Amino acid sequence: MRENHMQGSRPGPETPPSRTHGKGRTCDLPGCRTTLSVYNPATRCWQHAELIFPAYRGKRLNPKTA
Repeated sequence: MRENHMQGSRPGPETPPSRTHGKGRTCDLPGCRTTLSVYNPATRCWQHAELIFPAYRGKRLNPKTA
């Protein structure tokens, strides 16, 4: 065992741990047995979640010229 060793750390305050949302949760859709991650705040799995399109910022390319 080494007696003289150093251990580094990040400068600044420590980051807080990730939020968790309960262990053993399953998708809310009847018949779906998909287990949700403890880090997933949603109540449904990705297959049954509502489809949301993000609002993109910036220049959009014309599909005819791209």
